[in-house]
Amino acid sequence: MSRYITTEVEVELSDFDTSELLEELESRGHDFTETHIPLGDGNGNSLLEKIYQKRRTGRNFDAELDEFLQLSLGRIV
Repeated sequence: MSRYITTEVEVELSDFDTSELLEELESRGHDFTETHIPLGDGNGNSLLEKIYQKRRTGRNFDAELDEFLQLSLGRIV
């Protein structure tokens, strides 16, 4: 018979370096670029490509930019 114990431990985030924190977040499904911009559910790269292509060809990219801002900053314009 297995037994499990649940406990709480207080830690200081300053005890961990940035790479350890990013590794933990990535293990929880969050994706980060080298500039540490979260990409949300993984659509950031494709959104950036869409934004780039639409801007390059002079088309409106407001919807894609709004979605990227929401994913990366957690804010809605």
